[in-house]
Amino acid sequence: MQDLKELGKLFALCRKHGVTDLTLEGTQIKFGELPAKKAPSEDDTEIETDDLTPEQLMFFSAGGS
Repeated sequence: MQDLKELGKLFALCRKHGVTDLTLEGTQIKFGELPAKKAPSEDDTEIETDDLTPEQLMFFSAGGS
């Protein structure tokens, strides 16, 4: 991987093709269930994104504050 964009593309490709876990050079990644999509309503004035950035995904298991 050259950068985080490539890692994000790899994750997206895995999700698209239904990959549930991935092992690269001794690092294992298990994909959880995708969150349910919320139907848009007239009351929604802001677009909310609960998705993590590729960098946040990479450091998710490291903890920290």
